[in-house]
Amino acid sequence: MKIAVILLALFSRGAQDEFDIDLLVENLSDPAIDVRENAEWKLIRLGDSIITELEARAEGADEEVRARLEQVIILIRREKRERRFNPGPARITLSLQNADIRGALESIGKQVRSETRLRYEGNPHPVSVDFKERPLFEAIDLICRKDGGLNWSVKVSTSGAEILVRQARYVPFPRVIRDQFMIWVEGVHLDDRMDFGRGRKQSGWITVRAVWEPDTIPKEVSFRLTALDDEKGNSLMGLVQQIRAFPRKSANAVFIHTIRFVTLPPKGVKAFSRIEGELVPVFPLDSDVIRFPASELRGGSKGSASTFQAEILSVERDRGDVHMKVKIEGSPRRERPTMILVLEGGGEISARVTGTRIMFSQGRTSQTYDVAFAFKPEQEVASLEMSLFKGRREKVIPVEFRDVRFRP
Repeated sequence: MKIAVILLALFSRGAQDEFDIDLLVENLSDPAIDVRENAEWKLIRLGDSIITELEARAEGADEEVRARLEQVIILIRREKRERRFNPGPARITLSLQNADIRGALESIGKQVRSETRLRYEGNPHPVSVDFKERPLFEAIDLICRKDGGLNWSVKVSTSGAEILVRQARYVPFPRVIRDQFMIWVEGVHLDDRMDFGRGRKQSGWITVRAVWEPDTIPKEVSFRLTALDDEKGNSLMGLVQQIRAFPRKSANAVFIHTIRFVTLPPKGVKAFSRIEGELVPVFPLDSDVIRFPASELRGGSKGSASTFQAEILSVERDRGDVHMKVKIEGSPRRERPTMILVLEGGGEISARVTGTRIMFSQGRTSQTYDVAFAFKPEQEVASLEMSLFKGRREKVIPVEFRDVRFRP
């Protein structure tokens, strides 16, 4: 089976009634390869809502069809787990006429799933907008740019991200917005002075900053400068110290890269006509999962995956929440797995970490996590899933900034 082709086709989730499941399962045994692959692709598009039915059909199917159904189930679950690590940008739809900016931001906030706060500073300010399915950063920029009297910035901390909109002239500084991230030239620093004790001193750099929506953060990011031109189109790359851009962890969804000058640009150069480079984020390619069925959600239950091992030390119920103590061993770089309670019927509850301890014993490292799940009495648990990413996918993104003026 051409699994890669199938995975590339996962671009949407169709409604279940678009496809005849009976016919699709029947087509899995068709002698024509294209018919079988088309059936697999359509079943995968239906998503995890059909897993229970596919599992039931696999039990009574012949060996070939059962193998294909099991493969479809694996691909559906894999794609679902990967979305936990990289769910893609929030998509914003907004249509307002002469509405106060605070109301507009409130409407956007209801469409954002991440820990992102939207705040406004200023007097009441009417805005009129009409757009569909725009990424979060693009939506905010579109509102401010169209109005002209609003400007915005984004700050990220350990508690989440904050987008601040101010009543001020819109400043079109050099930035590029793509899906769930934004990259911009934060500043150009040039210092040429005479120290009478040490002689002439020169220093200079360009600071490039990128920010992601908090729940779409890549694991690593690097940046490589590929072109730097003055106003006349002359290359200034010879003035730049080309330091190898090692991938760095993008802490708190922010990445900062400094381009340092060996020699400052001539004083006659007042702007860079082009700053061009490649931003390389690294996202998970696949995930490693340990699944505990509901019958094993008790102290002493153990599970293993290819990259880590897990043990449930205790399970308690308190005021509607489920509290667990979980021990993890073998986790690469001591990363904390994503923990999800999967409900009967397909819902999910994400874990809230309330405590962490790291233990060292006989050359081995383990982490113990206290986690809580906001659980309602009427909900039924199907399983507990713990997952870590184990593969890597680099994405090379060309970025270009034009007419960056840094001298009057």
